[in-house]
Amino acid sequence: MRRVGSTFVCAFAFVFASAAQASAAGPRDFEMRAPAAGAASAARTGAYRSPALRAPARFDLVGMRWPGRLRPTISLRARKAGGGWTKWTRVPSDSDDSPDTDSRERTRGGFSAPVWTGDANYVQYKLSRRVAGLRLHFVSVPALTRRALASRRSAATDAPGAPPIQPRAAWGAENCVPRDKPVYGDVQVAFVHHTVSANDYTPAEVPSIILSICRYHRNSNGWNDIGYNFLVDKFGTIWEGRAGGLDQAVVGAQAQGYNSHSTGIADIGTHQDVPVSSAELNAFASLIRWKLPLQGAPTQGSVTLTSGGGSLNRYKAGTPVTLDRISGHRDGDSTECPGAAFYAQLPTLRQMVGNVQPAQPAQARTRLDVSLTPGAVLYPSKATVRGALRQIDGTAVAGVPLDVQAYGASGWHTAWRATTGDDGGFSVDVVARLSHQIRVRFAGDQTRLGAVSQSMLLKIVPELKLQRSASRRPVGQAVTLSGTVQPSKARLTLVVERRAGKKRDRGTLTIGARRGRFARSYRFHSAGLFRFYVAFGGDKSNAATKSGAVYVRVTPAAAKARSKTTPQGGAGDEQQSPNGGGGAPAP
Repeated sequence: MRRVGSTFVCAFAFVFASAAQASAAGPRDFEMRAPAAGAASAARTGAYRSPALRAPARFDLVGMRWPGRLRPTISLRARKAGGGWTKWTRVPSDSDDSPDTDSRERTRGGFSAPVWTGDANYVQYKLSRRVAGLRLHFVSVPALTRRALASRRSAATDAPGAPPIQPRAAWGAENCVPRDKPVYGDVQVAFVHHTVSANDYTPAEVPSIILSICRYHRNSNGWNDIGYNFLVDKFGTIWEGRAGGLDQAVVGAQAQGYNSHSTGIADIGTHQDVPVSSAELNAFASLIRWKLPLQGAPTQGSVTLTSGGGSLNRYKAGTPVTLDRISGHRDGDSTECPGAAFYAQLPTLRQMVGNVQPAQPAQARTRLDVSLTPGAVLYPSKATVRGALRQIDGTAVAGVPLDVQAYGASGWHTAWRATTGDDGGFSVDVVARLSHQIRVRFAGDQTRLGAVSQSMLLKIVPELKLQRSASRRPVGQAVTLSGTVQPSKARLTLVVERRAGKKRDRGTLTIGARRGRFARSYRFHSAGLFRFYVAFGGDKSNAATKSGAVYVRVTPAAAKARSKTTPQGGAGDEQQSPNGGGGAPAP
């Protein structure tokens, strides 16, 4: 009995260690206090150059934050692990990108833009003036994660008529979950940005760069999500940024005072002196040519917006501001973004986009309110997705088709369909073998914009059944434990518990299953009441579960003869069973 229990403890320790290693292998954030902080309290003026600082661990991205409203000029460089120093990078302070002043994701104090360094271990910075309370915030994306993300690209675009856009899943957004639900506005202007990252990155690094920016925006700045609505890399690939729907007017944190009326597209790189490539310009043009008309705005001309104000805004709150439909970030806020070289290319970009008018007046925005009940079902039971499709003003959207989608290896795909009733409501039963994220999508029509619900996790719990060949056995004999598991699983755990007087034991054995069936003989070496059940620990496909318990009364060997004339133990014995442990498999 002890031997089996020891096996169980070792197995548990191994699982725990594996889980800890898996957790440690993911992206992580950490900080360190800057050495300039102590001197800053005594002298708040004067330039400062830090010594070379060894970070607490290797990192891929770094930025700064501090209390107060000072906005020093910042330059930063990093030393690659086992290599030399990067060039000095001018880093915007009190980052160019920011939420609106009335947003719930406002940031207190000052903060810099994040800088992608890629596999570095030392950092050094220069300040135009000392800053009290300065902290360095690092993001590390391990090599295993970088390689995994580099293989995730998909050709699918989750919006009708859109250019190819890599979804959030392609850059590992499950490692940067939004703090809150998305907020929606309208899109009258496309603001062009650059991220102030190095320009010498590789295609394989792009997903990790975006993930690191997202984690910095969320974990250091305190925003809901990544600030940009879209990003474009130097190879001309478009990436989905902030969550909420590619074809929706998602309010970002990218142009303070104008976020509710714009979409923000950031080029991954620094373009103060280096212009963007033709591939990048083509990507910007194709995205803007689709996005603005989709939201009911033309791509050419200008529009007058009312400034929302803010410390980064060029105009006081309430000021009418006339902006080109395609504007640089510096047109609305006090910043050099998107860099002098890229800003000089905006007339060319506007020509490439051309004059595209919306096919119809601005379409009404819609929303999907959806629930999934229950959230976990025992296979092959059904779950029900129900909800309603309405316009933002509450008007029901009746008689339109909806796609009920599941997320798989190739991204979102439509697995079920529904149609809204007169009140905009719908209900559809879903059956699945595997656990999935589920969502509902309205593709939109000529008068209404599409909508995508929040995703919901549907857990599929395998059905485990267990039976025993006898309810009573003498010591020295065996019982056969058999059953089924659906969906089929290759490995299960047999849990054995024994109670003999005040003594209780417990142990586990591994059971192999084939085509959904399993069987295992178990020989008894001691007397007592034995309780058996089979457990499945869960995996990426299905939730953890366990079978109902079965019981076997084991009598001493001396009572073997008497047991032939004694009634077999039945349900009455089983109902009184305690927890205990121990046993051994039959040879």
